[in-house]
Amino acid sequence: MKTKKFLSLVLSVAMILGVAVPVAAEPVSAGQGVEAEQQPIVENSITSGYILSDLDYNTPVYEPDEAVPYSDDWGYSADETIENRYPANGVSDIKAKYPSVRNQNPLGTCWTFSSIGLAEFDLINDGAFDKNIDLSELHLAYYAYNSLLDPLGGTEGDYAKYYMNNTSVQYGYLNRGGNYLMAARRMGQWCGPVSESDVPYSKVASNGYTASTIDTFLNTGLSDEYAYLKDKAHLENTYMINIKENASDVKKAIKKYGAVGIMYSHNDTGYHYINNSYNDKTNNRAGHAVMVVGWDDNYSKDNFRDGVKPEKDGAWLIRNSWGDGTGSYYNQSYFWMSYETFSLSDTAWVFDFSANDGYDNNYQVDGGLNVAHQSGYRKLANVFTTQTKQGVSSEDLKAVSLSITSKTNVNYTIEIYTDLKDKTKPTSGTKQETATTTGQTTYAGVYTIPLKAAVNLKPGTSYSVVVTTDTPAIDIEAAMTGDVNYNNEMVWENHVSSDNTASYYFYGTGLAYSRNWNYQNVYGNFCIKAFTANNVEKDSEKLVGRSLTLKDNIDMNYYMELPESIKSNSNAYMEFTVNNSQPYKVSVNDAIPVEKNGKVIYKFACPLNAAQMSDTVKAKMVVDGNSGNEYTYSVKEYATELLSKSNEYPEETIKLVK
Repeated sequence: MKTKKFLSLVLSVAMILGVAVPVAAEPVSAGQGVEAEQQPIVENSITSGYILSDLDYNTPVYEPDEAVPYSDDWGYSADETIENRYPANGVSDIKAKYPSVRNQNPLGTCWTFSSIGLAEFDLINDGAFDKNIDLSELHLAYYAYNSLLDPLGGTEGDYAKYYMNNTSVQYGYLNRGGNYLMAARRMGQWCGPVSESDVPYSKVASNGYTASTIDTFLNTGLSDEYAYLKDKAHLENTYMINIKENASDVKKAIKKYGAVGIMYSHNDTGYHYINNSYNDKTNNRAGHAVMVVGWDDNYSKDNFRDGVKPEKDGAWLIRNSWGDGTGSYYNQSYFWMSYETFSLSDTAWVFDFSANDGYDNNYQVDGGLNVAHQSGYRKLANVFTTQTKQGVSSEDLKAVSLSITSKTNVNYTIEIYTDLKDKTKPTSGTKQETATTTGQTTYAGVYTIPLKAAVNLKPGTSYSVVVTTDTPAIDIEAAMTGDVNYNNEMVWENHVSSDNTASYYFYGTGLAYSRNWNYQNVYGNFCIKAFTANNVEKDSEKLVGRSLTLKDNIDMNYYMELPESIKSNSNAYMEFTVNNSQPYKVSVNDAIPVEKNGKVIYKFACPLNAAQMSDTVKAKMVVDGNSGNEYTYSVKEYATELLSKSNEYPEETIKLVK
C-alpha cells in the first residue's frame, strides 16, 4: 500500500470533509429493469467522510391518509403535541442514560459511528441494554467494503471486495467514507452489529494509535466468523423522515428510538464550538454524519454568531463522534444546530433494532449496498427454498421485509405460497390464506411486517412471497460505484447478481422471470426478505435397539428413530467405524424401515467379518457434515448380553450364539 506523510492537521480535516459522489441508481421507468452498473471512478477523486446518497435528499414527505385510521410506529395520536424542549435537562440527561461520546479519530468513519450510535441508543430505549453497551464501528466499516455470502446462500453473486494492494489512498476504505444507506443495507442483511470487544476500534485507532496499527489491520482483515455469527441484534426497520417537512415526526422518533442520523457540511474550522454550520445555501454537499438527540424550539437565534444568524429561534441538539476531549475540534462532543442550517440534508434516518426478534433465518437475495427504484410493476415475488438442517424439523415463516425507499403511504398485500410445484412459477403452490397480510406504510424506508398467521415450512421445500402494492414501490438491489486507480487496476469491486432465478414480476396474465425485463444489462433482485423461526427437535435422532444378523454375512444392526429433517435429507447417513478401519457409510435412503409398536424406525446394517467379532463398532449419524451422538457396541457385547438372559430366548438361538 502506498502511504503519505502523516499530518495531524490533514487527518483532522480528512475525517469530516467529503466529496459528493453519486451512488444511488436513477429511478427505473416502466418496462425497464434496473440500470447497468456504473463505470468505476478513479479513487483519488474520493476523499474521506460521508458519501452522498440520493436518499439523503428529496425525501418523500409523509402525510397521514385520512381514509386510514391514524397510526404511527411510536404510539402517538394524530393530534398529540410534542414538548418544546427535549430532553428537559439537555446534554446532562443524555449523558446519564447513554454511553459517552465515541471518538473516530483519525479516520473518515463518521458514518459508522453515527449508524452504530443509532443502534446503541435504540437498544437502550428498548430496555435490552444499558449505557454500558458498546458495539463495533470497525465491523461495519470492514464488511461494508468486504462482504461474505450469507449463511443461507441467497446473496450469491452479490459481493464487495476492497484491494488494499491497489489503493493509493491512505488507509483505503477506512478513509473512503460511507453513508446511512450502506449501513442500513449491510446490517439489514444481518451482518452485525457485533460487540466492540469482538472487533475493537483500537485495532485501527485509539489514544495510542500508530500508522502501523492501521496498516496491520488493513492487511489482515477479519476472520469470516465475525460476519454473521456474532451479531447482538437485528435491524428490523429503517425509516427515512423528511426533517424539514416532517419535523414533529422526527421529534417523535428521537423520543422513541433515542436519536436519528443526519448529514451536514461541517466547515466551521477554527472555532471552539459550533452553533450553526457552514453558511452555504447549496444542496447536495457531502460532509459529516452525526446524531440528533434532542431539540429546543426556543433556542435563541442570538446564540448564533453574526454572519450565520438564523431568522428564527429553534435548534437541534447534536451528538458528535470526536470524543469528549478538549481542543479546537474535540470540545464539539455536543452542539446546537439551527433548524435553518443550510447544509443539513433532507433525511433523518431512523434505525429500529431488536435484540430478540424470534427469527432464526433471513431468506434474501439482495446482498448489495444500494437500491434502485422501479416504476413499472405492482405485483412482485421472491422464491426461496428452505434448508435441511440436523435437529430442525421445520420452520415457521413469521414476517416479511419490504424495502420501499422512494414513496410514503404505500398500500400492500402479502401472500404466501408453499410447496411450489415449479420454482419458476411463484403461484404454483398452495396459497396460505390465513397468512395473507395487508397494510399501509408511513414513511419511506424498510419495513419488517409480521404475517397475520405464521406459515409452517417443511425442510427442502420451495415457497414464495408475493407482494402487491397500489403503486410501483418495491426496491431493486443495485451496485454502488466502484474504484480503480490511475493504472486502471481495480481498488473496490461492488457487484450485484442479475440471474439468481429468485425474483419475478407480474406481467399480463402471469409472473415473468425478472431477468427478462425489456432492458439489457439488468442488475439486481427485488428487496423482499422472509424471516423464519426454527422448530427444533429435542433429540435429533434416537437409538432404540440393536441386533445381530447371522446368515451369509455377519451384520451389526442399529435401529434408529429419525426426525423428519433427517429422513428427508438425502445427504444424511450413518457412519460406522470398526477400530481404525475405513468408515462404512449407509445413506438414510438405504436404511430399511421397520414398524415397531405402530412407529416406523430405521435399520442401518454394518457388515463384519469373523475377525471383528470382539471389535468395537462405532456408529454416528452425519447430517450435512455435522455429526450427531456416537454409539458403540460389539458382537461380543451383544452375545454376552443375550446369554445373560438365556431363559428369555429359544434354545436354538442360544446354541447359535454360543
